[in-house]
Amino acid sequence: MDTFKIEKLHGYLVGKTAFTMKHKLHNLFKSKGYSATPEHWAILNLLEGDEGLSQSELAGKTTKDKTNITRILDVMQKNGLIQRRKNKNDRRVYRIFLTDKGRALQSTLAPFVLEIDNQACIGLSAEELNELKKLLTKMYANFNR
Repeated sequence: MDTFKIEKLHGYLVGKTAFTMKHKLHNLFKSKGYSATPEHWAILNLLEGDEGLSQSELAGKTTKDKTNITRILDVMQKNGLIQRRKNKNDRRVYRIFLTDKGRALQSTLAPFVLEIDNQACIGLSAEELNELKKLLTKMYANFNR
């Protein structure tokens, strides 16, 4: 039954790597004096390129459930990083926008994110990294058929 050892499962390896990268990023943010979490940065980054997303859209893009995304956005709003605005067409929906403070924090944290990403990729060639992206994208797409 060697094939069923957890360490050999692709999902375990992907999850372990993602968890470690997130943990390292969180520790790096803290060591630099920032209270932002990797989840905060992901939202700041998503909004930088596409402001006005709804809470539900952010939940989907960050793979967080609605309860967690609400909690994360509450903290970010309290810290002055985002604004919630009611949707003009549907008053039940809030659109999320960056504040100047949120925009500044996103660009301040971006080099730390790249540092952790680069650390994870040490020893991998550009071709290997491109192949890795293709393979992970394919694996993810298998769940959306």
